[in-house]
Amino acid sequence: MQVTMKLILLLPLFIIVSTETWDKDFWYNQNAEELNLALQQANTNVAKNLVLAIGDGMGVTTTTAIRVYRGQLTPGLLGEEALLSWDKFPHTGMSKTYCTDMTTTDSAASATAYHCGVKTKYEAIGVDDTVERNVCATVAEATVRSVLDLAAEEGKSVGIVTTDAVVGASPSGAYAHVALRDWRADYELPADAVGVCKDIARQLVEDNLDIRV
Repeated sequence: MQVTMKLILLLPLFIIVSTETWDKDFWYNQNAEELNLALQQANTNVAKNLVLAIGDGMGVTTTTAIRVYRGQLTPGLLGEEALLSWDKFPHTGMSKTYCTDMTTTDSAASATAYHCGVKTKYEAIGVDDTVERNVCATVAEATVRSVLDLAAEEGKSVGIVTTDAVVGASPSGAYAHVALRDWRADYELPADAVGVCKDIARQLVEDNLDIRV
């Protein structure tokens, strides 16, 4: 896929202006290619449970600072050699959760990436890149499914535990589909969305009865 792009520097952020959009099929196909490559050395064990623990804002820089600080508080350590709990896991990996129109993403677009496997626009949730910001009419066609939705369809028990508001961007990426993360309640919907698109709270209550909170 060839894409013509221009890079606009507006300190402190880079804004990417693209002449094309990447819909859900683009990301699904890319995911399938990478998964097939990984399965060439398949782990044949079967997991009983899957827990996705999200430390919002805990990128490489933040976790490195935490690791060094912990080490500095530990007698006999300089700092960098300290280990955090996940440093001791037998297998670890990294995921890039950038959005399609900004270099620095937000919790909404990143939640869509790790819950749904699709990159999307800044501040959008549960939709692909074809959505238009704050435009209700573009949500239905752009809607993508989350891993919780797919697991529930297979008869699995699914749920969310959060210290954030349950309608916050990170948890709502598991169940909501909105063109703007601020659509948390009915009074926050734009005029053209009232009676047409559901706010995040209403989607959780009415459309996601399988999800335990």
